Formats: sequence, C-alpha cells, structure tokens
Amino acid sequence: YEDEVVVEEYIEGREFSVGVVDGKAYPIIEIAPVEGFYDYKNKYSAGATIDTCPAVLTEEQTRQMQTYAEAGCKALAVEGYARLMKEDGSMYCLEANTLPGMTPTSLLPQEAAVLGIDYAQLCEKLIEISMRKYQK
Repeated sequence: YEDEVVVEEYIEGREFSVGVVDGKAYPIIEIAPVEGFYDYKNKYSAGATIDTCPAVLTEEQTRQMQTYAEAGCKALAVEGYARLMKEDGSMYCLEANTLPGMTPTSLLPQEAAVLGIDYAQLCEKLIEISMRKYQK
C-alpha cells in the first residue's frame, strides 16, 4: 500500500518492565502472557498475563537491567522504561514509556508495592516529583 515499510527484527525472549521514578529503578516485573505474546489484548484483559515482581533473575541480571533502565531514562529525560531480554541473556530496549499505566493493577504500582509503596503513596510521590520542576 505504501512505497516504504518499517521492518523490525522479532526478538524472542522473556519480557520485563523496569519502572524508573526520580532516576531510580524500581524492582523489575516480568510479564508472561498465558497465551501468545504481550499484545494489546493480553495487556488489557484481566488474567491474560502472569506478572511476577520481583522478576526471577540473577542479581547480576537485575543490576544490569536496572542500570540500563536508569541510564536510558537519563539519556531520554523520561521517568519510565520498558525492555525485553532474550533467552540468551542479552537485553533490548523495546520502548520508553513516558506515561505508564496508573491503575492499581498497572505494572508501575505493582513494582512500587514490592518496595512497600502503596498506590496512594506512589501517586503522591509522582505528584511531588512533578511539582519540583515548577518550584524552582
């Protein structure tokens, strides 16, 4: 239908999300669809994915992925990040999410809960961080 197309390599592997709040990576969450892959339908259908937080990774993989997420966010000046890891352990950034979901069952609130930060506290924290930009 067009003269140009975009073709991307299919990257098979485990899928993770790393929230970054105020420059600090949160615990990593693994997203495992019950069927197929993590598409729109699986993302927004209750029970279609199994989210494991913190993700079952080695300490080195965890540290590396969090470091990449923090560095990526700093480079892009954003506060949320997502990626994927192939079965061989190599990591790829799939997207930077500058406006992650904020329902109580979204990924970032699940990551915050592992740190003992409940949904209301997370919302307050994000508001405080945002307000700092305008109080200078």
